[in-house]
Amino acid sequence: MANEIRLEKPCTKCAIIKPLSGFSQNRAAGDGLASECKACKKISAAARYAANKEKYDARNKAHYQANREKTLARQKEYVKNRDPAERTAYMRQYRLMSSYGISVADFKAMEALQNGLCYICGQEEIRHASLVVDHDHATGKVRKLLCTPCNTSLGFANDDPVRLRAMADYVEAHHQ
Repeated sequence: MANEIRLEKPCTKCAIIKPLSGFSQNRAAGDGLASECKACKKISAAARYAANKEKYDARNKAHYQANREKTLARQKEYVKNRDPAERTAYMRQYRLMSSYGISVADFKAMEALQNGLCYICGQEEIRHASLVVDHDHATGKVRKLLCTPCNTSLGFANDDPVRLRAMADYVEAHHQ
C-alpha cells in the first residue's frame, strides 16, 4: 500500500508510535517530520542545556545585551500591531499541542464526536467557550473532553475511582 496515508509514525528514540502531530517539522526528512518525537526532543534539549547551562546563559545574555534596543523595538511593534483574535487562535493551538500533543483539528473532531457535550455529565460547557481536554496525569494520554466542573472534580479527587465512588455514595446517602 504505497499510496496509503500515514497518520502515525514511530519515534526513533523511544520507539512509541505517535500521531504525526507529535513530531516537529524537518524539511530535510523524507516525510517532512523529525525522526524523534517532540517529547524525546524536549528531553534531549533539556539534558543538553543542563550539561552546558553556563555556556548557553552567557551566550543568551551577550546576545540580548548586543541587541537589546532592537529586540525591545520589535516586541513593542509586534504588540502594537497584533490581531487579538489571531493571537488567541495561536495560543490555543500552542497550548493544545504543547500540553496534550493534539491540534485544534483533533480537538474539534473529538468535540464533534461528543456532540459538543461533556463526556461525563452530558451537559454543554457553560463557564468557558469550549470543553476542556481531560488527560491521565500519570501517562499524559488524552481521554475525552469534559466541562470544567467535571474535569475539576476529577482533578480534586486525584482521578481515584475509589474516592469518586465513595463521593457518589455519600451524596446519594444524604440526598433528600
